[in-house]
Amino acid sequence: MPTQDDLDIVTDFIHDSFFELDNIQFNFSKKLLIIPFVREFYDLHEPISHSFLGKVNIPSFNCFLKIPNALSYTITDTEEVGSYDFESISFDTSKNSLRINTNITLSFEIIVSNFEIIITRDECPVNFRKSSIFGL
Repeated sequence: MPTQDDLDIVTDFIHDSFFELDNIQFNFSKKLLIIPFVREFYDLHEPISHSFLGKVNIPSFNCFLKIPNALSYTITDTEEVGSYDFESISFDTSKNSLRINTNITLSFEIIVSNFEIIITRDECPVNFRKSSIFGL
């Protein structure tokens, strides 16, 4: 079963990234739930200019939160906005239940036979955002 440190590591990675409910994939025969999301990678920024207030491009990548051993999932979407940001994840050992917590009201629970989370990302960025960084 996961430790709080395990959950914190995943939360740190996905926090404030957005996912679309319509893009969630569940393969019942493989018992695999996939939640695609987009995340900016600040540590991979590319300089545009080298002044005191440096301009950089911050890349965004398609990422995938994969939950093997998923038996079922339920979503109660009272707000019906479709796009939600990850706040954190939690795990209830008594129910073998993984909960995706968001900043917008959403109930998202995944029942698993065994706890495991895999996070992957595409190799190429899907977007760049220009930003300023002090002291480049």
